[in-house]
Amino acid sequence: MKIYLTLILTTFSLLTVFGQKNRNDIAKSNLFYTGIYVDDINTNKTIILREFIKDTIIDSKSFHKYKMIEFEDYNKSKNQSFYYESFDQNSYIKLNEKLKPIHSVQTDKEQQQGIIFGSRKNLNIEYVDTRRSFPRDSLIPDEQTPKKFFEIENPENYFIIRTDLQVKELEIQDTLYIKHLLGDIFLNISENIENNLTVNNQYKNNIGDEIQLMYRRKWYNEENGNAEIENKQFKNFKIIAEEKIENQKVITLQENGYSFLSGVEEQPREWKIIVTDSSYIFDGFEISIKDYKTDLKIEENPIFL
Repeated sequence: MKIYLTLILTTFSLLTVFGQKNRNDIAKSNLFYTGIYVDDINTNKTIILREFIKDTIIDSKSFHKYKMIEFEDYNKSKNQSFYYESFDQNSYIKLNEKLKPIHSVQTDKEQQQGIIFGSRKNLNIEYVDTRRSFPRDSLIPDEQTPKKFFEIENPENYFIIRTDLQVKELEIQDTLYIKHLLGDIFLNISENIENNLTVNNQYKNNIGDEIQLMYRRKWYNEENGNAEIENKQFKNFKIIAEEKIENQKVITLQENGYSFLSGVEEQPREWKIIVTDSSYIFDGFEISIKDYKTDLKIEENPIFL
């Protein structure tokens, strides 16, 4: 059975996130995952939470020391390891907990002898085109363009760094990879689980109460590095009725919406929700009323959230 990565995101309250004001903030996430990619089939293996330990000096160079907590289910057994990482203007170095080099490269040299996965190899650089709507041969690299460092003799072994953000985004050795999940949503997930935050989804439902949802598109302005926001769609849900049906409390939600892209106002719709002392029931689907927390685990069932 294929193993799928499932991040159980339990409630809106825990996961209310805001776009970063600056592009540099996308690198603050401490969430990673590992997997195996063979014959176009991806199998997720583990999830990793990173914890900053301290700043230190090794051979006159500044390093960050990190602890990596690796698991398939955060509530079960975990493995811990440590590593050291250094970025400066022209180099990137990663050491294991015994201070042995894992990676060591000059970031301003396109061809070089460097260390990759613990061995000294002849390396080359390829610029990674992250654009979606331009011809691939039109890329003009700048300081924000990710760099892929790969073995000349074995190009399948490589890692990708973003020098402007001072972050290693991906590393692949043979078929095994480690992916750094960048962005504000992953930063919030890792902070929630590290701080053991919980939320209860029981609310007092009164006629006239409303919930507004705004869907927005976000991108980063290449000139100033700031996040740019564009409104896409607006949704409003309002409790318009409360009644007893077959001795069950039922509330009626009225949904209205508006598309900023098309300028079209959506036709109102109504939804019936059964409210009991222990759950909400909507269209046959039951949601328990209880304390929820963020849960991280590799899920063996094909569930996507």
